[in-house]
Amino acid sequence: MKKNIKLTVSNRIILINSFFSKEGNILEMTMFEDICEKLTISSEEFNLVEFDPNSGTYNIDKDKDSEKEFKFTNAEIEFFNKRKAELDFQKKINLPILDLCKKIK
Repeated sequence: MKKNIKLTVSNRIILINSFFSKEGNILEMTMFEDICEKLTISSEEFNLVEFDPNSGTYNIDKDKDSEKEFKFTNAEIEFFNKRKAELDFQKKINLPILDLCKKIK
């Protein structure tokens, strides 16, 4: 069974930057790689992103940050939920991540 979730460019950047660790076991890293491939940002979408290298932050005009639907498997949703629990335990949940967590539940 698959679940459809609508994600903006901002949501996808948050998922890649916050939800995924840079290291893990083979299964986790394979899942991360598969999900990142799905969430790839097109060149048109990338042109909407203004990145500030000094602060390491990005900005996207909310009027241009449109949603795109993605299909995730149950295993991928379980992976998201595991990472949400880890972020919660580490007290690394902020408002953008909380908003994303509501979409994924």
